[in-house]
Amino acid sequence: MANKDGEILIEPKFDFIDDFNEYGLAQIELDEKYGLINNKGEIVLEPKFDFIDSFDEYGIAQIELDEKCGLVDKTGKILIKPKFDEIDQFNENGFTVVRLDYEVGIINTKGKLVIDFGEFCLS
Repeated sequence: MANKDGEILIEPKFDFIDDFNEYGLAQIELDEKYGLINNKGEIVLEPKFDFIDSFDEYGIAQIELDEKCGLVDKTGKILIKPKFDEIDQFNENGFTVVRLDYEVGIINTKGKLVIDFGEFCLS
């Protein structure tokens, strides 16, 4: 990657580098796996995931590995390792439904389970 003056900022070592987002992160691809770098070219999330979604208004993105879902925050910190079958989008109150097997739970934007699996059901 080079700046507007043509100076090399990041030596070519990735197959693809996306545009930087508002958090100063860019998605990278290496050998069909995805990760994140910051605007200094430092890897903040190793390229080992099958998918990384766009960051939402809470600064959280969904990650996927081996058909399991997890969450990463805008600093590259993994909030939840990929273990759920599905994670919905966060609502305006900062909560979302997660599914594991045939049960559902509710997590907050910190990745904390606030309503445990089996304590309620969706109709």
